[in-house]
Amino acid sequence: FVVLLYAALQRLGAGRLLAATLVLLALAFNVPVADTLAAQQINLYVANLVLAGLLLFPRHVALSAVAVALGAHLKVYPVLLALPFVFLRQWRWCAWFVATTVGVVVATSAINSFDYYAQFLRQLAGLQEYGIRNASVAALLHNTTRFAGVSLGQMERPLATLLQLGCATLAGWWGWRPAREGLLVQTGERSERVAGSAIVVLSLVMLVGSPSVWPHHLVLALLPALALVLAIRSITDAALLAVAWFLVFLVPVHEVFPFAYLRLLGLMVFALLFRHVAHDAAAGKPSLLLLLQSRLGLRPSSGVEVTAAG
Repeated sequence: FVVLLYAALQRLGAGRLLAATLVLLALAFNVPVADTLAAQQINLYVANLVLAGLLLFPRHVALSAVAVALGAHLKVYPVLLALPFVFLRQWRWCAWFVATTVGVVVATSAINSFDYYAQFLRQLAGLQEYGIRNASVAALLHNTTRFAGVSLGQMERPLATLLQLGCATLAGWWGWRPAREGLLVQTGERSERVAGSAIVVLSLVMLVGSPSVWPHHLVLALLPALALVLAIRSITDAALLAVAWFLVFLVPVHEVFPFAYLRLLGLMVFALLFRHVAHDAAAGKPSLLLLLQSRLGLRPSSGVEVTAAG
């Protein structure tokens, strides 16, 4: 995970020294990573496959698609990462993604029968996880009404679904322009920059819209957060990013209503900052890290120059 994250930051425009420093600082104290290891969850494997999908494209289209497809098999979230490749009409990538997905389902079903997938679909249809530490919109709605003594009855589930879709749509709308213009990736041709930027944005969108956002799931938010560190262009945004980083990655795991849902607020702040990045890039403002490098007389060790336009 460290090696892949280090390489991904260089793809996003960081020099080698800066990428190594950011990875060290991000992982030196990180509650989601610690919680993932303590709970023996698979989030690091999913994150590795997402990062591999980003790094392998466009030189190794088949391997990139296989990596994302395997990630979507471990957790459903990464299936959204196929959307930018459909948008870019990367049909070869899409064909490999579909073929890998079908191949995995057929192979595992031949060994263990299709009951596993049927059971998964039944559980997905009735998924209700209302623990306080679950920072999803659905859990927030349930526990808020429960705390207030209000019963929504049969309306709760569809209302929660609408709120989840609304938050995911809002996060996607804020990140649409950076993804479409490839503002978050500084190397490669347009298709590479757009696909990479979209993977960064969708890694956040898939968390915001999920019915299950436990602390260990937030490992998947590291890539979008570090992309913002490289891209922000104002002191105000830097302060917002610091607060959101604290809420998402540094606050210990606890079950205190409503403070446990500040993690969800932090994710939405990340999404809002994508919109600010696009606006400031259009205005020609350089990133804060570029300004810092120029003040210190440093040059990106990877030879990548971050332009004022993004």
